[in-house]
Amino acid sequence: MFLPRIESRPQLKFIVIVNPSSGPGSTPFPNDQYSTALTKLNSYQNVQTIGYVRTNYANRDIATVLAEVSTYANWATNSSGLAMHGIFFDEAPYQYAQAAVDYMRIANKAVKDAKTLQGDKIVSRNKFISRNLPRPRSRFGTSGWQSADRSQPWCRAGRTL
Repeated sequence: MFLPRIESRPQLKFIVIVNPSSGPGSTPFPNDQYSTALTKLNSYQNVQTIGYVRTNYANRDIATVLAEVSTYANWATNSSGLAMHGIFFDEAPYQYAQAAVDYMRIANKAVKDAKTLQGDKIVSRNKFISRNLPRPRSRFGTSGWQSADRSQPWCRAGRTL
């Protein structure tokens, strides 16, 4: 496990994506093994844990996405050691469409409005970069399309950052 790295670098902030089962799983709370590991991670001052939610490029049923956000948020009701600090939205849309912007706004708002998520309620997502898209600032602005707090870059072959 990476705990020695966390312990040896208290000045660094670690954001750890938690993904028990391609999302929070089918039960209201994580199993004992996951709960133990998550409680340990959350005991470090320099760690923030965020839950993994797949969006299927804004094609996944938004009700399912919102339910998974709610599941992660509700883990704190079982134990403060299970409290999450936000959500990582995987498979975020990478082609502009107003419907995708609206979809992500709804998902982002669910995170920010979740009462039992901790701290800043981080919204994170992958930032898929395709050679077929213009640079985001030149086309999409900040009207919700780029409203994540953090983005992890992923590149298609042939594209360099």
